[in-house]
Amino acid sequence: MTLEYWQRHTYDILGRRVLAVPSEFGGSLPAENYGIMNSNGIEIELGYKKNSVGKKISDMKSKVISIMPQIL
Repeated sequence: MTLEYWQRHTYDILGRRVLAVPSEFGGSLPAENYGIMNSNGIEIELGYKKNSVGKKISDMKSKVISIMPQIL
């Protein structure tokens, strides 16, 4: 039996900007930070080695901490 609990704090979720630079300038704007998110979860794995039988169960929760207004 294996039991794992994990947490992840994700930030700097980068994506393309909503606004663009005119093509005459020959460039583009840098990526923009879209938000912050926290996730956590648990994984349980049960197994029997002789016949190689097993089962994995997992559960995960994510919460958006902040998001840019332009995305909504």
